[in-house]
Amino acid sequence: MINVREGIGRATEAVPPRWVNGAGFKNYVTDQQLQRREIEQMAADYYQEWGWNQKSGAPTPGALRKLGLLEL
Repeated sequence: MINVREGIGRATEAVPPRWVNGAGFKNYVTDQQLQRREIEQMAADYYQEWGWNQKSGAPTPGALRKLGLLEL
């Protein structure tokens, strides 16, 4: 929530060039270089798994309620 308060979210996230250039990240099964869109999809999946808004990167009211933080 501190990040949300400070304006940090999906709009401010960027995949570092070194993740998609050179050695970068690889698919652990195929050993193929991951593409930027694949890394961005992993981030979207992460946000969905935690109950956060995939576009903004902020926790949804449901996620906050589950953590007991909605009333704060």
